[in-house]
Amino acid sequence: MRDMRKLKWLPCLAGGLLCLLGLACLVWPKAVSGMLAMLMGVCILALGLGQLAFGYAGRGVSPTAGFTMVQGGINVAVGCVFLFNRHTSLVFIGILLGIWVLLAAAMRGRQAWVEWRAGVPWGHDALDAALKLVCGVLLLIRPFKGLAAGVMLLGGALVFVGVSVIVGALYVADAVRKNKALDDLLDDAFSDDPF
Repeated sequence: MRDMRKLKWLPCLAGGLLCLLGLACLVWPKAVSGMLAMLMGVCILALGLGQLAFGYAGRGVSPTAGFTMVQGGINVAVGCVFLFNRHTSLVFIGILLGIWVLLAAAMRGRQAWVEWRAGVPWGHDALDAALKLVCGVLLLIRPFKGLAAGVMLLGGALVFVGVSVIVGALYVADAVRKNKALDDLLDDAFSDDPF
């Protein structure tokens, strides 16, 4: 579990990058549209790598580690599409981003359901899933028909996704730190020493 606590900076960094890109989309939508594919690729790839590392560190103990790794794999794939195919049309980018946000909403909704069944706080994840669902549907309905409006909508979605990633990482780290018994149990689960 110490590995997971050490890795909390990865999702925080990725969330921060997404927030910065989202703010740039909101403030300078026309300027960002020319570099959108590359910037999105870097941010989403960083998020995916962070989620893969965080999920891998929590495997076997966290009921949502598998979901985190699936989200990470999806994000790595989407990030690579943006980085290695920068000449994609803006409509394709809008549709792909809409699908990406809908997948994130579905995964977050599933996580809320697992948390609800486990009897732990789940409302923040359900709200996160609902807001991502709305953003994803809007991106699919109007995939950059009006470039500036689409980039601004994307900016709002990215800020929300980035903040939710940061809050989630800090919440998990804080919950484990405050619960000494859970911290000891998780450290024992990840220990290489059988005794």
